[in-house]
Amino acid sequence: MVKQETYKRWWESMDACNSSGLIHAFPKVVDEIWEEARERSQGTAYVNSHPLVIIFARKLLDLAAKNPYNMEMAEELVRVKATGS
Repeated sequence: MVKQETYKRWWESMDACNSSGLIHAFPKVVDEIWEEARERSQGTAYVNSHPLVIIFARKLLDLAAKNPYNMEMAEELVRVKATGS
């Protein structure tokens, strides 16, 4: 089961302004979510739709939205860097 402290910590992370800290802490949360999923005989869909995953994704999107790139520009930049053209 996901611990109450984990929910509390992630609730407090809604004020975060640095995606690096969130990303660094997220694997530990996912481990707890996977433990809970296995206890309930659930899989990837359970993990992907867990409220803590949704909050994490939403917060990262919020932080990324403050970036001057929009999604299309970001995708194009990554494509160019990946393909060299």
